[in-house]
Amino acid sequence: MLLPCNTVCVAWDLCSDDPLPGLKELPNYTMNVNGALDADARKDNLHGIADRPISCLLGLGERATTMFKEFNVSTIRDLSEWSLYKKATAIATLADIEETGAREAPCILNIDGAVTEEYEVKSLKEIVDAPVTALQGVGESAAEALAIHHVDTVRKLAGFKYCAWATALITLAEAENTQSAAEKTQETLLKRLA
Repeated sequence: MLLPCNTVCVAWDLCSDDPLPGLKELPNYTMNVNGALDADARKDNLHGIADRPISCLLGLGERATTMFKEFNVSTIRDLSEWSLYKKATAIATLADIEETGAREAPCILNIDGAVTEEYEVKSLKEIVDAPVTALQGVGESAAEALAIHHVDTVRKLAGFKYCAWATALITLAEAENTQSAAEKTQETLLKRLA
């Protein structure tokens, strides 16, 4: 809650010689994500970045941006929640722990809803190294657009830096304090006066 300026000033004047004993200077944040964002997006906080178009990611070309529209992905938040990236990441993660030839019988474990029919009976280790078109929903035009960014397998989609950046930005946005310096100072003043 912001107080009118005169309220803060009056409270400040009522204090002793050290108006805010124990009040530390507000932090001078040095964190940045400049390597991922264009100059305009760098000025925003993480919450604001989340709703920016994916075109603000450095290196993500127009063809890829157009391709993502086919998947209803237009913002950084959308990209972090892109189901094909999540499926590719899950397959890659679990492929690392899959034991070759060790499937227990009977077992109905499957990912039929994530892969094309040709890959339904394959192991995770086979699927992760399969063409990105092994995933349901990735057509030839999307595969061509991804190939421009050297993404041609499920494993490479799981490691696609733009999706990883988006996911990291959204994850950290949840931990961001969006109070301004003035709001933080006023909050500290109110605590001292209470």
